[in-house]
Amino acid sequence: MSWINLHSKSTGSLLSCSLTTEQLAVRTKELGYKSSVIMDYGSISLAYEFAAECKKAGIKPIFGLEAFVCEQILVLLL
Repeated sequence: MSWINLHSKSTGSLLSCSLTTEQLAVRTKELGYKSSVIMDYGSISLAYEFAAECKKAGIKPIFGLEAFVCEQILVLLL
């Protein structure tokens, strides 16, 4: 049975992680996993870069997005 950490962050999560997409892909391959996940806070801006790094490492990329949702949105016009 294969295990994958579904809560991996990268530099795409501002002020949360300093792990680059290259470091994540290389380390995932070193550990013998067949796929890697990137799940940043509120942004998928590094998805293309992550996919390219995973392709170089020979592993499957999986993308996710962590977002906060609220019932009411208040808009303040100044």
